[in-house]
Amino acid sequence: ILAGFGLPTTCPGVDTRDILQAMELDKKVRVGMVRWVLLRGVGEVVIRDDVPQEIALGVLQRLIKA
Repeated sequence: ILAGFGLPTTCPGVDTRDILQAMELDKKVRVGMVRWVLLRGVGEVVIRDDVPQEIALGVLQRLIKA
C-alpha cells in the first residue's frame, strides 16, 4: 500500500537499538518493561509486557530492512 502511494518502505541507516531505547521512554513503559499493544484481530487488541527484546529487534530489522 505504501509503495503504491509512492511512500518509502525502508529506512536505511536507522539503528534498531536506538529505536528500542527511544521506546523505553514511552508512557506505556511500566517497571522498566515496554508494554506492547498488539492486534489480535480486527478491533481486538492485547497488551503484553513479555515480548523478548530479541523478537522486537528481529521484527524491527525486517521492517526497516536494516
